[in-house]
Parts: sequence; C-alpha cells; structure tokens
Amino acid sequence: MKSQASLEKHLRQIHRAATFADNVEARNNGEGKEEEYAALGEKQEGRKMELADIKQKLNTILVESMNNSKEEVIEAIKNLGKSVDI
Repeated sequence: MKSQASLEKHLRQIHRAATFADNVEARNNGEGKEEEYAALGEKQEGRKMELADIKQKLNTILVESMNNSKEEVIEAIKNLGKSVDI
C-alpha cells in the first residue's frame, strides 16, 4: 500500500515538472506573448496620457505664474508633485 502511495506521489511530481517544462518552452517560443505585449501597450498608453496631463498642468502653472507670486507658483508645483504617482 505504501509503495502505491509513493508511486502516485512521484507520478504527480513528474506531471508537475512536465507541465512546468511545457510552460517554459511555450514562453520561450513566444506563445502567450500577444497578451503580454497588449498589456504592456495599454500600460504605456496610460503613461503617455499621464504625461500629457502633467504637461498640461505644468503649462497652466507657467501661464498662471505671470499673475501669481513666487510662493504661489512653488505651492502649485508642490501640489502637482503630490498628485503625480511616479
């Protein structure tokens, strides 16, 4: 009975190792990369939008700086820095 359980345990380990090897081989052959690249593209697109938003806010601060004091401009930049997640 014990040898049967031991054999089953070893078979499960072999199956896990084979599955792992298949997954590694598939990754190395580029399978599944489309989803990974799509996710990276979405992330990059999101960052581009964040950068555009930051640029717009900086332009706004620059335009307002002509009418605001130095302290107000510094405070606006600090607030922008707090709102940006880098």
